[in-house]
Amino acid sequence: SPPLKELTGYNQNINGILRENFANNVDGDSSFATANSGNEGGVTGESFGQKQISSGNMVYVIWVQGDEDNTDLFLKISQDGGATFGDSINLSNNPASLSYNPQVVALGESVYIVWEDDEGNSGNSDVFFIKSSDGGKSFTDKRNLSDDPSGSGNPQLSISGNNVYVAWTGTSPDNTDIMLAQSLNNGDSFTVPENLSNDPEISFNPVLFVNGTHLNVEWKGQDDNGVTKINT
Repeated sequence: SPPLKELTGYNQNINGILRENFANNVDGDSSFATANSGNEGGVTGESFGQKQISSGNMVYVIWVQGDEDNTDLFLKISQDGGATFGDSINLSNNPASLSYNPQVVALGESVYIVWEDDEGNSGNSDVFFIKSSDGGKSFTDKRNLSDDPSGSGNPQLSISGNNVYVAWTGTSPDNTDIMLAQSLNNGDSFTVPENLSNDPEISFNPVLFVNGTHLNVEWKGQDDNGVTKINT
């Protein structure tokens, strides 16, 4: 949960927050970092941000690897419940850029992944989406969902049937708000992002709750006096 000082820094310099969080997450995920440090597809450095999800016998593990100047998002897939894994797949594949904060969900052979990436622009990051419909054998091109000139991050992802929901913290036009993009066709296309919070307060930490076709989004809001509350 980013405190106010981090959110303020996020608005001013997204790259600085990524660097700070990189150091914190490597320290907090040392076992995975040790197992995966080295060279993955030309990217060296520590690993952090591991997420794992299963769908039947399929197991998908994603993580971020690199250093404070260059990180990429990687995926390993097991088809036998985690007994063995295939080769690492570089999903972001962005030289000299920061990929960060991945989320993954899976249903059957459909895999959906979001993350934030600065694509080499150290003053800005956006929320990207990619999917596979064949258990990770192939992936779509990555899609920039936020396309935010001031920076977006902290993506959250949920699915229900054919519906895909992505929420994140955005900093345009003039403050920190909660944005939501929806897909009704398994992620083939998305709606224009909707500003859910749309208020002068600082809004952060979106959480998605899906029950069938019903979606509820909660987030934290903080006013000028530092008072934090839950909003929906």
